[in-house]
Amino acid sequence: MATLDFTLDFNHDATVVYDQERNPRTLDFGMVSGAAPVVGMTVSIATVIDAVTLELSCSEAFTIDAELTDVRNYRVRDSAGVAPDLTVSAVAQPTASTLRLTVSEFRTGVTYEVEASQIKNSVGTPMSQGLNINRRQFTGTGAAPTATIAPATGATGVALATPISLDITDANSGVDLTSITITVEAANAFVAGVFADDYAGPASEYTAIASGYRIIIDPVVDFSYGQVVDIVVAADDGAGNPMA
Repeated sequence: MATLDFTLDFNHDATVVYDQERNPRTLDFGMVSGAAPVVGMTVSIATVIDAVTLELSCSEAFTIDAELTDVRNYRVRDSAGVAPDLTVSAVAQPTASTLRLTVSEFRTGVTYEVEASQIKNSVGTPMSQGLNINRRQFTGTGAAPTATIAPATGATGVALATPISLDITDANSGVDLTSITITVEAANAFVAGVFADDYAGPASEYTAIASGYRIIIDPVVDFSYGQVVDIVVAADDGAGNPMA
């Protein structure tokens, strides 16, 4: 005959011991005694200040300690889990209840999620945890890369053999070389690090510079007298923001 024994210990998890002649096992009902968790402060609003700065407004003032400015206690990621996490490089406290996080760079129009943990209110109560209570979503706004070109737009009297020189830069996340396309007179001259044959003269080269690339295009055949040369540049920065 099978026996059924119950053992309850209300100082810990309630456990039912099911003792059968065959296949004895333990079932955990997950009953936990003790006081309810204390609710601490929460992140109320996440606001994008610029391409690399996010401000968190919280429900209470903070305890000033090492955990408050420890970048490991903050996480910013694409809410869809597609893009890699953005690196938090610094945390500042402009007011008693707001924090500013410096990240690598947002991508315009992408929905991100920020999560804070391990920080305490002014009386030392830790932040509320669980149920995503300290996760907030926001839409990123990045800064597009820029290009400077020589000869300058509208320049006249340019020597026919003068190469085209472009500096493409982005101060926040740099420039993605594979995204760069330069057309000259509606024809591809440079695409993702490769020069087209007609624009691969002896002076053609590209080099890495601070925050981007310098690209020199030397046409194999010189331009004609009086020719107006049309140059179009497209590129993305390291966060994926396209050139305007």
